[in-house]
Amino acid sequence: MLNFRKILKNSKAQAFSLIEMSLVLAIMGTIAGLSLPMLLEYKSTQKRQHSTKNIDLVLSATGTFAATHQVLPCPASKTSQGEPVACTQAVLLLLKVMFLIEP
Repeated sequence: MLNFRKILKNSKAQAFSLIEMSLVLAIMGTIAGLSLPMLLEYKSTQKRQHSTKNIDLVLSATGTFAATHQVLPCPASKTSQGEPVACTQAVLLLLKVMFLIEP
């Protein structure tokens, strides 16, 4: 019959103790706990910057369209019979904001 105690005493392999293992897990948990808020902040900042860039692109495209056609790309209404609605005040305000011109 095999005597496991003799085998374990004679083997040269050593294992980690429970205290060493718990210390490593505590350190890893602390590092993860401290880095998680920074990663979430970074992700939030990236989303905000992406949204700001998209808004700037939309404003630029709308301003260019308004400068070219002298109307905003307003949706057609029932009274316009399919023609674009002229939004002159909004066009002037947009041109003033986007291109810093005087009306």
